[in-house]
Amino acid sequence: SLVGSEMCIRDRNSTEGKRNNLDFEISLLRICTMIIKADGVIDEVETRTTKDYFIKSFGDKKATRIFKEAKVSRLKNYSLRELSIVISNQNSKTTYYSIFMFLYKLSASDGEIHSSEDGIIRNLATELGFNQSTLKIIRAQFIKSNTRSKIFDHITIGHLSTLGLDDKATVADVKSAYRKLSKEFHPDMIIDMSDVFKDLAKEKYLDIQNSYNYLMKYL
Repeated sequence: SLVGSEMCIRDRNSTEGKRNNLDFEISLLRICTMIIKADGVIDEVETRTTKDYFIKSFGDKKATRIFKEAKVSRLKNYSLRELSIVISNQNSKTTYYSIFMFLYKLSASDGEIHSSEDGIIRNLATELGFNQSTLKIIRAQFIKSNTRSKIFDHITIGHLSTLGLDDKATVADVKSAYRKLSKEFHPDMIIDMSDVFKDLAKEKYLDIQNSYNYLMKYL
């Protein structure tokens, strides 16, 4: 049964130790592969983005080991739900922000976020219990908006989107969103992750600050 499968996965990971194996890294790679294949086209840019990320994040030697072991690992046949269990067992929830930032960066690397790719990331968020409204804000970082409204130009709409707001937002809404997001995306929240993850969090944090400053000046 699915419940039994989940218990077995949890027991195995608990026995092996949280960071004494490559389960997290291989699970993340498997999810990347799902995203790369989701739109039916294996894009070279997405493949290179994944490879570069793993090398920069884990080092050349460990990345090579991850790619090699992923081919024979029991995880290669795991469903998205089973992979999410492995990730949840080996990471604190504060690291999810950076994981989703990377997955959206990967998805957008070929110039668009395909609906099938978006679906995988959203389903993973659901499995991990990650807030969907926060996921939407992460996604907005990787979308170049040309949308205008009757009130604002596309630049202002883009900054509002970064804070998870629309053209109905007030100054009070901007302040409230900024207070919430600047805490959620602060780089100090992911001190136990690699420098690549930290850099992504820092980029998002700076985007939030930039959008807040812009909106407070021009809204």
